[in-house]
Amino acid sequence: MLKDRILTFEELIKELLSVYNDDGEIVDDGWTVYYKDVKKIKKTTECCISDSIIVTDDDEEVYPSFAVQNDMDSYVTDEIIVDVITEYLMEKSKPTVNQLIDAINYYLENDCFIYVEADDNAYKKPQIVIEKEITDKRVLMKIRKAFSLEIPLGEFVEQTRNIPYIIDVKLTLPEAKRIVKNNELKDYVTVKF
Repeated sequence: MLKDRILTFEELIKELLSVYNDDGEIVDDGWTVYYKDVKKIKKTTECCISDSIIVTDDDEEVYPSFAVQNDMDSYVTDEIIVDVITEYLMEKSKPTVNQLIDAINYYLENDCFIYVEADDNAYKKPQIVIEKEITDKRVLMKIRKAFSLEIPLGEFVEQTRNIPYIIDVKLTLPEAKRIVKNNELKDYVTVKF
């Protein structure tokens, strides 16, 4: 994202939708959206995109100078915006800007995604697949823990012998990819869209 500029939330949402790639994701690469404190974000709410807040050793939050210069002290991270939009697009193929802003407001107020009735043209949820048999129980335990699977280990070991094995969890594509990357599982688990 191009940083240190002012735009409206409507312009931001349209820009994000235009870069939504074929893999079904928007790159969240360390930017944060800052805006003036408002009760609810609207299409016309001005915001700026800048670097993320830095937290000092004394737990003090240091805002980027561009946000400070423009009196924008409320913020939402790239990760939250991207996840909210991605989750919405999995249910609705052509959401309006207002629907996405409502979804962002809902997330900021409730710390969860808004319920949306799915349509037939929505993006598919990612498939998380084990494509080759894994005999190392430590790796299987790591996969089980990473995806918060509540299945007993013995049963999981038995089930993963049937290849390909699809891990049945509800995640967005960015969430699934983040789990695989953060837990160093790319040699064992494939995320397909």
